[in-house]
Amino acid sequence: ANIKTALMDSMLEMVGTSHVTFACTGAMEPILYQENLEGAMQRGAMLVDISVPRNIDDVGANKVEGVKAYNVDDLKAVVAANQARRQRLGLEAEELLQDEMKSFKGWHQSLGT
Repeated sequence: ANIKTALMDSMLEMVGTSHVTFACTGAMEPILYQENLEGAMQRGAMLVDISVPRNIDDVGANKVEGVKAYNVDDLKAVVAANQARRQRLGLEAEELLQDEMKSFKGWHQSLGT
């Protein structure tokens, strides 16, 4: 992986040329927003804001062509959806095992043992 860090004075240049950017600063308001991203983006990119409060105005950033922005709440929703899916698959697996156990017991009893 080619991971780069940048200081604030070169932030827009770095974001504009990166495929993926993770934002996490001590800023109390967004530092990446539609207006400053529109002039900086040189390629499509994914912006991931892992800070609280948010460093990326995801509503505005998502209006910039080729940009897809995510925040902590989006990531929490993905985790919750994955957990629900795994739980559902676990229940389906338990049902399958119970059905197979019934079949096995029936087969075993048919042997007359």
